[in-house]
Amino acid sequence: MTEKIIAHIESIGEIEPDTHDGSYELVRETVKVLEKVDKEKLNYKDMNLLYFNTVGTFTKVSNYENKIRRIEESNLNPEDKEYLKDLLSRLKDKAQRGEYTNRGWFGDEEGNGSIGMFGSGFGSFAKFEAGNKEYADFIVKCTEILHEEDEEKILEIADEGLKKPIRGLGIAGVSQVLHCLKPFIFPILNKGEGAGIEAYKQLKVPLTKPYDTTKYVQNTRIIRDFRNKHFSFKNYRVIDLGYRDFIMPKKLEKPFADIFKNRHEASWAFDFIAEAAEKLSIEGPNDPRMVMSLRHGGNALRFIFCKWLIVSFRGGFNEQRIILPLLKDGALQFEAFHLEDFLYVYEEKSVALYSFPFEKVKDMDEELAQLFNDTIEHIKRRFQNHKRSPYRNRPSHLQELVDMVYDEERRNTVFLKGLNPEDEKKIFPNIWWVNQKIEKQEFIWAPLKNKSGNPVWHWEILKEVEEGDIILHYTKGFIRYVSRVTSPPEITKHPLSSEEDGGPDGWLVKIDYYDLESPIPLSKFSQKLIDLDISQGPIDNTGGVKEGYLFRFTEDALKVLQDVQPETVWPEFAIVESFDDQINPAYPLSQLTQDAFMQETELKRFIKAIERKGQAIIYGPPGTGKTYIAEKLAKHLIGEGDGFYEITQFHPAYTYEDFMQGIRPQVREDGLLDYRLVPGRFMEFCSKSMERAGICVLIIDEINRANLARVFGELMYLLEYRDKEIPLAGGKTMSIPDNIRVIGTMNTADR
Repeated sequence: MTEKIIAHIESIGEIEPDTHDGSYELVRETVKVLEKVDKEKLNYKDMNLLYFNTVGTFTKVSNYENKIRRIEESNLNPEDKEYLKDLLSRLKDKAQRGEYTNRGWFGDEEGNGSIGMFGSGFGSFAKFEAGNKEYADFIVKCTEILHEEDEEKILEIADEGLKKPIRGLGIAGVSQVLHCLKPFIFPILNKGEGAGIEAYKQLKVPLTKPYDTTKYVQNTRIIRDFRNKHFSFKNYRVIDLGYRDFIMPKKLEKPFADIFKNRHEASWAFDFIAEAAEKLSIEGPNDPRMVMSLRHGGNALRFIFCKWLIVSFRGGFNEQRIILPLLKDGALQFEAFHLEDFLYVYEEKSVALYSFPFEKVKDMDEELAQLFNDTIEHIKRRFQNHKRSPYRNRPSHLQELVDMVYDEERRNTVFLKGLNPEDEKKIFPNIWWVNQKIEKQEFIWAPLKNKSGNPVWHWEILKEVEEGDIILHYTKGFIRYVSRVTSPPEITKHPLSSEEDGGPDGWLVKIDYYDLESPIPLSKFSQKLIDLDISQGPIDNTGGVKEGYLFRFTEDALKVLQDVQPETVWPEFAIVESFDDQINPAYPLSQLTQDAFMQETELKRFIKAIERKGQAIIYGPPGTGKTYIAEKLAKHLIGEGDGFYEITQFHPAYTYEDFMQGIRPQVREDGLLDYRLVPGRFMEFCSKSMERAGICVLIIDEINRANLARVFGELMYLLEYRDKEIPLAGGKTMSIPDNIRVIGTMNTADR
């Protein structure tokens, strides 16, 4: 392996510093102007300037804006500050024109407009202000190094300056600054994954305490001897880039390693998501319309916009696939890849999901690219009034994944180290099927070996079950129970065996049961499961259940069970997200006319008035069917859409706090009270409406029985000016979603 790495690094060839990255010139010029500052004035602000000019502008902490800020905060004289800002501007222009060969993390992004080769783990030396003298001494040594040409004298100067540790300046900071000054003399010994110290460890270079800054020059000499022996180049940056290029595409942590072949492919996928998000006008990682999750036990990466899937990258047992939504009318040539339809019928264009091999999408031809772009535009228009996704607050949403779309440095770190433990718990769990011949127990158990002393695969896979996994229990022709695993597998005797009986050891998995009140018969779903072709699944090719104990199941298969019998109530932990819209049945005007015992022309006038202003009041004497008519109108308005209607009744005690928002006491766990600002009935109705594309109707019965000015408050203005937004008395702002209609009923007999 070492020989292969060496050969690959040597193949990179020499790197000319000033054509590779603008930070070499920036750091040199920074040291030149810092030399003009009286040593007594040098402090942490100047150390900030010097160190962060080695850090890439692709990081938030050292972007162009923050580099300019640090120039202003430094102790440079005004002329030199202007000089550095002008230099930074020129370097930025060169980077944006793609004149530097440094292209980012993988070395394949062109013209990314950034300078700087390193990341940073903190934001300022201000907290180490007590080290101001140490910073001044280090900066002075840097000026001496800049002007010296003799390599041995340079190393002696550096060694003298690093006799003692410098507060806040670790081996990464020391080596980055010195490398930018003299790239042919000083190697990079940062702690980054895939470079620096890790590279030299893999190359078996015998460094002495590599994280100790006082040993840096000693280790520099060791690395120099290694370089001169094995390589023809001088710039130590080549070792960083060559090693990273060799090892990084192969190094990928779970769950990403279960989905993608390498880091290049994983990074391409996140760039694909970023491009789609931009086309959808998503405004950044905090946009509540964007949802990302890991499904299928971590084998699928999903991006959802509002309520619809935009892309899913699938790994796992079978061939890698990319699932995309496409407009069906234009996708006839892709019918072989058709997966399923989105179930909605109230729009002119219908969309379906298509499952493609990775390469088909990575090397997308013009026809597929145009169709996907058209579909994205269609989805964007369809959800133009939605403010957030209903899935945003679900446990399955992983903000870390969204951040990775917009932050390349964060992305690379997570690729290498994996998700944090809390996020790993949010991955939709593995699903299993158990053939259970007896009534439910709080565990499943199988022997380690059969009577012949051999392991049996459908027993042995119990050891792969993980805490939080879902198990479906099949008994006597039905799925009767679902359970969640409460602890990892352990080897023990059967829990119901007595000490006298003994018995063999086996795998024990403890579970919590949930009874399905409407068990699902095998006949309803077996044929659909055959089509899914689940590896080590429970259904044979005739639709029967295989002989055995524990089998693998999938999220797609679980969704089949939930779709074939919608009346079965599933526990929250086992519900599969659905991207189908629940469509209201059509309620045409002809039916409304018949049910309301009114003329069609009059009902058309009512509907036109409601649509023109967004609201209307039906008034009349008591007992004339005002509420009945309002409900029928609402049913017509929401027909063939995914909207809904609700009804509330006003009375003299109804208040602004009930309808809009107000402070209400809530009991805490310790018995004390919290006083929180909570939304009222109308605010809650608006929040629910934002998750729907169709019309949503609020019926306010007996609207004149409340003091409308007091109950409505700011809403009086918004009902008149539907396209406006207004601040609320309790804070924040509000506007009425475009898909909301309000129908009031008023009794003319009341005062």
